[in-house]
Amino acid sequence: MVLNIIISLILSASVLSCAVTPALANNWYAPETASDWMVFAAGMSGAVAAHELGHIVVAKSNGYSIQHDGLSITYSPATFRTRKEHLRVASAGFQGQWLASEAAFALGGSDSYLAKGIICGHLATTLAYAAVLRKHSLGDTVGISKSSGINVNQVAALVSLPALLDAWRLFGQDVHRWVPGLSFALKGAGISAAWMF
Repeated sequence: MVLNIIISLILSASVLSCAVTPALANNWYAPETASDWMVFAAGMSGAVAAHELGHIVVAKSNGYSIQHDGLSITYSPATFRTRKEHLRVASAGFQGQWLASEAAFALGGSDSYLAKGIICGHLATTLAYAAVLRKHSLGDTVGISKSSGINVNQVAALVSLPALLDAWRLFGQDVHRWVPGLSFALKGAGISAAWMF
């Protein structure tokens, strides 16, 4: 499992920074210096931290304690008291990375290596869940599926939609004006659905 996560993140970052960008974008400039790469990597790490921090904050605020099973966060008590709490905790990682990615777009988007790193971290995490971790028993998509009653494949598709739009926002040429608005709306709808469930 740990190896799958590491491989998925490395492949995702490689695809995003090397293969996709030259083909799609004229506004993307990959980091060139070691310093730029460090800032970019800090941004990617920040997106992953925002994801995990989302889980921790929501779980702790609902009275759950945090443990780890490898790289997976586990909660005590192990059984959630309500489906609503389960959905909020399971979706909190995506909520955290969505908020971080919107802040990154607002604060620099394609002009800042830190912002690019945050956005690419969001894209890589989503890709990891869609491609590798979708059916992992301790994964977010399974938790969202169990608590909401939505099929896990549909959950993966729903969390992938904003990421696809964000990839277009970051890498695309002549991005249509509706793309950022739709991405923001989808993220807002996802957050609202978790908290109004």
